[in-house]
Amino acid sequence: MATTSLYGQHTYDIADSTDQHIFVYDFIEYLEDPKDSITLKNILDGHHDHTFKPNTDFAPKNYNIHSAYWVRIKINHHSNSQKQWLLEFFDQTIDSIFAFIPKPNNRYDTILLGDAAPFSMRRIKHKNFIIPIENDHNKELTYYFKVKASHPIDIILVVRSYDFFSFYSLNEYFLFGIFYGLIILIGLYNLLLYFTIRETPYLHFVLYAYSVALFFSSSDGFSYQYLWSHWPFWNEIAYGVFMFFISVFGIFFTKHFLHLKYKAPKLNTMLNGVLALRSVYFFSCLFFDKTWFDHLYIDIVPLVFVLAISTYFLWRGYKPARLATLAFFFLLIGSITKLLLATGIGNIGSGVINYYALNMAFLLQLIALSFALGDKVRILKNKKDRAMRRIVKQHEINSRLQTKVNRELEQRVRERTLELNIKNEELKKTHDQMAEQAAEINKMNAMLDIDNWKIKKESKQEIRKKLLSRGVNYAEFIKIFPDDMICYQYLADVKWSQGFECKKCGHTNGNQQKHHSRRCSRCGYIESATSHTVFHNVKFPLQKAFYISHLELTGTKITTVELSRILKLRVATCSAFREKLRKALSGNDHKETLKNQDIIVFFDY
Repeated sequence: MATTSLYGQHTYDIADSTDQHIFVYDFIEYLEDPKDSITLKNILDGHHDHTFKPNTDFAPKNYNIHSAYWVRIKINHHSNSQKQWLLEFFDQTIDSIFAFIPKPNNRYDTILLGDAAPFSMRRIKHKNFIIPIENDHNKELTYYFKVKASHPIDIILVVRSYDFFSFYSLNEYFLFGIFYGLIILIGLYNLLLYFTIRETPYLHFVLYAYSVALFFSSSDGFSYQYLWSHWPFWNEIAYGVFMFFISVFGIFFTKHFLHLKYKAPKLNTMLNGVLALRSVYFFSCLFFDKTWFDHLYIDIVPLVFVLAISTYFLWRGYKPARLATLAFFFLLIGSITKLLLATGIGNIGSGVINYYALNMAFLLQLIALSFALGDKVRILKNKKDRAMRRIVKQHEINSRLQTKVNRELEQRVRERTLELNIKNEELKKTHDQMAEQAAEINKMNAMLDIDNWKIKKESKQEIRKKLLSRGVNYAEFIKIFPDDMICYQYLADVKWSQGFECKKCGHTNGNQQKHHSRRCSRCGYIESATSHTVFHNVKFPLQKAFYISHLELTGTKITTVELSRILKLRVATCSAFREKLRKALSGNDHKETLKNQDIIVFFDY
């Protein structure tokens, strides 16, 4: 029952004949407070800047989310009512509500509500914001409410009897229990399938389903009531976080369900880009402006991409994409309906079906996706069965072919064995002939070795003759002794031509060492090729010392200065070594020295 006040606002008359009344249209008025500075006293004083405006929509909306909005309703109380009454706000996502409850003595009690306040502050522990009212008097009272939210909301107020509220609340909780119970069961069923067959899409689907459940429980207020009632800050952003998870796991599910990485790499890259952009937006909301979480229509973009890709695969004939396409189509219809309802575009009305369109769309989508996973497994099983039948059939064909081939191989083996026996006899004869030839070759090799030894001996004699000849210049000499290693070798060959004898212990067995030295196998004494010779401790290349010795032995006349220029040595170095040579080659005055030092000159002269 309603009456009209002097200023045109309708007043609701409490009557036992009705169990509830929604304050819409002329039953509610509003006032925008851009600076959030208006107080109840300013309003009661009747300041002209604080005049309430009549509501022309179904319910007032906070068109400017940075402003606070005041609303007022009028209730005509009747003490003869046999029912108890309460006020209820439908929207569970309002940040703060300051409820100013009038008393018959012209004073107001203030009650703070909203999802930014701890859940324990609520007088009635319910997901909606409930305010009990007294009806023990006969008077028309005006109720004021200051509402603020960081996202668009409809400010819908309803007065209800306690009996109807209990009936309505129990049924609502029961239906929501069915809704969340179905999601939990779907998730558990697919989680068990994941542990059974270890297919990644099942795990992504489970995470997607539980993200959906947590998103709706955050939006409906159930999570704040049962899960994190002491964390109002988390409650303000939880819905945005779980909506991000819905997009993430939805994209991952699509990528693995349709095998985009292998079947369509370009589409896979594009979907990765969408995921990256959505992640950037999420972290921007988290670290810069948390009110951006309220722009939930952003998630329609990934949904459109996923639906388009799934439709493309269906068009290409990929059968598992049938139910997936239908599932994402359900979600798109529900999302568009919710968006139209939130923005007021199209004036679709706020009935129960439209209000819960997104819930039903998600539930239908989860059921369809669950069937899509089963359909995919069934299709893969059918393919596997067909492939197995083809394998069995091919195995039978192969078995028959193998039997035939085995018979042919046995015949060929017998023929080949006969041929091999004949060949073996021929090889045996050939082997005997080759043995005779090898004996002849060995004799020839022995004769060649003797000839080679004679050639080497003649070569050495030729070298000596070359060395003893006059007029051999340095360029010709280094062709005979090109480096020091050749000199060491020549020196060692001449020095131990009669065999090695250790200078310390007299042992005649030694091993060749670096630079053609000899190491006694008994005492370990190492004797270099140059020791006890005129070339011992020479500080310049042995090749050049050989050349100086050659000049001295052949009596070639050359000045020390000229020799220094040819060998690129210092004059003093050349002079000192020539003097050392001359002393070694001197006559009777130095015979004892030669004998004591055992100096050996390795040239015939």
